[in-house]
Amino acid sequence: MAVFVSKGLFRFVGGRISKSTAVLFKSKAATIGIRGGVALMQFPGSGQVDQARDEGRQLPTVQATMLYGDEVFMQTQRQRRAITRAGFALNAALDGTINEPHRPDRAHFHRILSLLEEPQLRSEAQLAALTPEQIGPIGTCGRWPSRQ
Repeated sequence: MAVFVSKGLFRFVGGRISKSTAVLFKSKAATIGIRGGVALMQFPGSGQVDQARDEGRQLPTVQATMLYGDEVFMQTQRQRRAITRAGFALNAALDGTINEPHRPDRAHFHRILSLLEEPQLRSEAQLAALTPEQIGPIGTCGRWPSRQ
C-alpha cells in the first residue's frame, strides 16, 4: 500500500497489511515506510517550512516517530535511515539529509498528539450544530446527521 502526501500529520496503526511489506507514505521530499508497527508522521506544507525559515526556525521537511513495531524508515534522494526501536524519530532536512535516529523529548510527543486529538462530540445535536468549516478539519468517519 502506498499513500501520496502533500502535507499533513498522520498516526498510522499497522495491521496485517504492514506485517511483511512496508506501507509507504510518499511526498516530494521523502518516503516513510512502516513495517509491522505504529508511527507518527508529519509532512509540513512548503508554506509552513518557509514561514519557519523566515522566523529563524528550522522545521524538518519530514518527520517520523516510531511508537511500536518492527521498522520505520525514511528515504530521500540523498540517503536512507531506519529506526527499529520504539520512541525514536528521524527528521529530513531541506537538503535531503536525514539525521541519526534520536529520542525526542516529552514535549515533542505532547505537541503531536495534541494536534491529532480533537474534542470528542457527544451527541447528534452537537454534531448537527457544526458549520462546514468546522467539519472539514475534523474528518471524522461515521454517520453524519442530515442537514435541512
